[in-house]
Amino acid sequence: MKRLLILILLPCAALLFPVPVEGALPWWTPVTAVPEGVHCATAPCSPLTPGDPVFLISGTTVLRRIGTNTYPEAAAPVLPSGSILAAPALYPGTAVAATPAGTMYRRSSNGKWHLSLQLLPNLPDMSPPHITGCAAMPGTLTGAVYCSTDGDGMFVTTDAGITWYRANDGLPLTIDAVIAVPALHAFAAQSGNRWYIHVLRPLPVPSPPRHLSPRGFWILTLGSIMVAAVLLLVPIWHWREKLVLHTQ
Repeated sequence: MKRLLILILLPCAALLFPVPVEGALPWWTPVTAVPEGVHCATAPCSPLTPGDPVFLISGTTVLRRIGTNTYPEAAAPVLPSGSILAAPALYPGTAVAATPAGTMYRRSSNGKWHLSLQLLPNLPDMSPPHITGCAAMPGTLTGAVYCSTDGDGMFVTTDAGITWYRANDGLPLTIDAVIAVPALHAFAAQSGNRWYIHVLRPLPVPSPPRHLSPRGFWILTLGSIMVAAVLLLVPIWHWREKLVLHTQ
């Protein structure tokens, strides 16, 4: 009896409080042609103002360039050959540095460098996945940085490397490169001879519940009281009958 009443009450409450959720599309979808993306020699590709710093790697040293002047980043880690820099133009002075061996560093806007992310080995392989590429969007489209790996999918940060998320829906785990495609407001990822594209859009979020009309409020209130009363009376009545039989 109690289960039946609960099964009746829950659908009624769901009808009174509908919460439709936007259907989620795949994050990455295959494309037939190679996208025309942006490959940047500096990070970010295009500073929003001429005074914003840009970063580049010379050998194992990170350099900071402001206008025509270039300075070594004294606080930056020594980076091995093949390391990658990416930076969102939306956050001037920040940068993400990724080494092939799966270590990511971030530069905060105050000039300090921190360890951002260390990828773990995928057993039985004892070495962490290599980072194959990092990309950020020029201009003001997004402050996200995407980094691809050769065995752990795609990672994305939207706060200049403070937090990282997996963004791998629709992608294989082995990704050879990632590039920004400003003309399409998208990022593109390469895996072998296949390309995938992600068009920038907000994550799907639940829409707010509908406001109850006065009639709906009283239906829900009285229905809840009646169901609660029945749920209380059924065990009391059952206990009373057992007590009567026991006394007889």
